[in-house]
Amino acid sequence: MIQTEARFTWTSLTLSWLAERTDTSLSVPAALRRAQDDLEERGATVELTRDPDCLRFSAPWFSRRSWLGIVAGGCVRIERDSAGIRVTVQASFWPLLLYSLGLGGLLVLSGFSLVLVIMLVVFPTSFAIAAYNDLRGAARAALTLNPP
Repeated sequence: MIQTEARFTWTSLTLSWLAERTDTSLSVPAALRRAQDDLEERGATVELTRDPDCLRFSAPWFSRRSWLGIVAGGCVRIERDSAGIRVTVQASFWPLLLYSLGLGGLLVLSGFSLVLVIMLVVFPTSFAIAAYNDLRGAARAALTLNPP
């Protein structure tokens, strides 16, 4: 069984999904491949790092996946010990904040009504829900025992 937990750090606007399974039947390289495959399926550009249990992901230059545009990339780290295997998927949401503040400022300076400004600034935050779910999905996919 895979257990998940989300954490959000306000100072860096970083969402972290932690997923853990208590059996040791999955190797770190296999879990890393599964995370890479899942993120690539979701539209992310994935690159392996020098660290053998870590990879980085980001949005490609043009992405039709709206949630990728609101995160500043992220990383997947996998740790294994005698108790099991853990995956941490992290991504920063600072692009969402900058976009919302920029759009809101532009609309206010252009003389739009406050109700419209609030609606148009809150709308992009709905993409954060998609990012929240997709990051959770990537963490869970890394630990699944089903073939990718």
